[in-house]
Amino acid sequence: MDLNKIGSLIKTKRKELGLTQEELAKKLNVTEKAISRWETGRGTPDISLLIPLSKELNVSVLEILNGEKVKDENKTIVSILKHEKRKINVFKLFLIAVIDIMFVIFSLVSIYGYIIPKKYEGRISTMYSNSMSPTIKSKESIIYEVVDINKIKENDIIVYYNDGFEIVHRVVKVLKNESNNTILTTKGDNNLYNDNYNVTKNNFIGIYNKKVPKLSNMFTSNGTRIPTFAFIVLTILSFIIIVLNITYIRKK
Repeated sequence: MDLNKIGSLIKTKRKELGLTQEELAKKLNVTEKAISRWETGRGTPDISLLIPLSKELNVSVLEILNGEKVKDENKTIVSILKHEKRKINVFKLFLIAVIDIMFVIFSLVSIYGYIIPKKYEGRISTMYSNSMSPTIKSKESIIYEVVDINKIKENDIIVYYNDGFEIVHRVVKVLKNESNNTILTTKGDNNLYNDNYNVTKNNFIGIYNKKVPKLSNMFTSNGTRIPTFAFIVLTILSFIIIVLNITYIRKK
């Protein structure tokens, strides 16, 4: 419906009948402001007022909805229905697009949630403090490589055990003891923490490689991973839904 055309028709017919906005408002038991809104295209009459309004203006309800004189009522009704159907279809297509986007994101999260932890299984460590902030923030997961402790240099970020926990810190000093064994002194990047530790080959784990991608971090940060069966089912389901939606859109 074209609100401006409807408003123009109401205004024209009212003036042809010599009615003021106030007089028409009284006949319909509405406010003069309501008539003004209709005539300026800022609103439309309530469905319950269409028949009374058509009688007062000597026009058909269909002419009011169409906003102009109707020659072929059947053709006009079909045109209005087609217009309303197009609006419904646009909404459907928009809804389908939103659903598809959600499933694409869901699929990506599923893929990362399965592949990344599986690919780097046993080489992922998660920060549970801000000692390395802002380099590595709390609850961010990293991937480390297992290397010889003798290859570690100052400023490297390493992973090691301390009291049964995996710690991620930066090496601030590399020393050799009397037996020529490497001893690493480490510290977090955040100076608010007094967390110097010594690391030897007995508690050394590996060297920092890179952060776990953000989409996968939500799975690795709490130590969980999507099971293989669930991953396959969810991925296939997402793919089927997206294909069906694309097929529906192409038919439209």
